[in-house]
Order: sequence, then C-alpha cells, then structure tokens
Amino acid sequence: MRDYLKILLVLAVLTIFVAACNTPSADTGNNGQQADDNAAGEQAEDNSDASDASVDSNMPALDSENAEETVVEDDNDGDVPMPNVAAEASAKSLGMDKLYNYGMLKNYEYRVTSTAGGVDTVTNMKYGVTSDPVNGVAAWKTSVNIESQGATITSNTWLSKANYKCLKITTTINAMGQNIDQEAECPQEGPNAVSSPDASMPQLQFVGSESVTVPAGTFSAEKYQLESVMYWYSSGVPLPIKVTYTSAQVSTAMELVSYS
Repeated sequence: MRDYLKILLVLAVLTIFVAACNTPSADTGNNGQQADDNAAGEQAEDNSDASDASVDSNMPALDSENAEETVVEDDNDGDVPMPNVAAEASAKSLGMDKLYNYGMLKNYEYRVTSTAGGVDTVTNMKYGVTSDPVNGVAAWKTSVNIESQGATITSNTWLSKANYKCLKITTTINAMGQNIDQEAECPQEGPNAVSSPDASMPQLQFVGSESVTVPAGTFSAEKYQLESVMYWYSSGVPLPIKVTYTSAQVSTAMELVSYS
C-alpha cells in the first residue's frame, strides 16, 4: 500500500514538473585547375602552334578567376544564403510559463498511464489551480485528488510564479475516516528543483512538429524536451497536450482530457 501511494504521489508531481541538436556543417574548398602541356618538336611550324596553344591553355584559368569574382560580386549584390533549418530548430525554445499558463486555468484533467514492473496502471487525475503565496512569495498552487482502494489522496504543490521552482508540497491521505497530513520534499532534480542555482524560467528545447491525438482531441503540436521529459505543446492551449517521462523504475504518459 505504501509503495503504491508513493507511485501515485510521484505521478502527481510529474504532472507539474514533468525537461544538441548537431548542426551539420559543410566544408567548402577551391579546386585548382591543372593543365599539362606536352610539346612534341616535330616541326618548326608546330612550335608556333604550340606557343598559341600555351596561350590558349592559360585562358580558362583567367576565366575561372573572373567567374569567381563574378560570384563574389553577385553575393555582394544581395544573394541570400539558404537557411539552416537544423540550426533554427536547435535555437527555438519555449518557456515553462508558456507551456503551463496557470493564469488561464482553473481546472484540468489528465489520463495518466504508468508502467512499472511490466504492469500498466491507468488513472484519471483532476487538478485545481489557485493563486496562493508562500511566505510572501507569489505562487501557483495546484491540487489533485486521487481515489485509490477506499482512500483519498490530496496532493498540493506550490510553484514560484517567477521561475516555477518548487516552494512547498503537502499530502493528505484520508483513509478509514482518518486524515494523515504530510509535508513532502520538493524535488532535487528537474526544472522545478528547489536546489537549482538557476533563478530564471526553465526553457524547453524544440524537437519537431507532429499531430497528436489525446482524449481532448487531435492537435497540431510542437514537441519540446527538457532533460528526460518530452512535452507536446499546441498554441492556444494553456498546458501540455501530452507529457512523457521514463526513469529506471517507471515510465509515464500523461494525455490531456479537458481543461477550463
């Protein structure tokens, strides 16, 4: 029972928390022009022809130089190089506050599929969002209720509005008419880690674009990554369409059901 509750708590926290593109380079080189002139002194008259031929043989090199100059001049006239798509993709990012726009939310629900030890567990989690400061620090509070084996688990998480770092986590377990209140530790790893020295808003790295179907519908989404977590984001939706996370113990897929 204790291990199962721990897994459920981890899933609740992952909902909130749960984060090089190698740009190919092209080497360019200039190939020199080589010409071998073989002179066969058969007749004195051919010497004149050979002399003319030697003059002609120099002409392509002159034309090549002129051609190179022309290319440079054309480039200077405003030729625009082809964009490096891979480099642009690697430079694109998304702030965590854009991915989870809590100011636009009151309630949302995810279908969570967790696989541990070869066993799949599917749970629908419903969340509520409020603005609730912690020790004078402006924060978003998310609350989730989980029903399991006659017990109700309520997990509350406070995130700083400034950088989405975890400020506080509490858990209440109601079982057999009794409440058990616990204050959990904030994560030490991940984008919301309380120990992170970076005080700025976490940024997710763009991976690609694709169509994603979840219980809430089918969306044209952009895929982002932050550490070992993958997020699917659709413009106009104030939270991820889908989230996946894999660790040594459990793999989790969260799919959006609804939001308001």
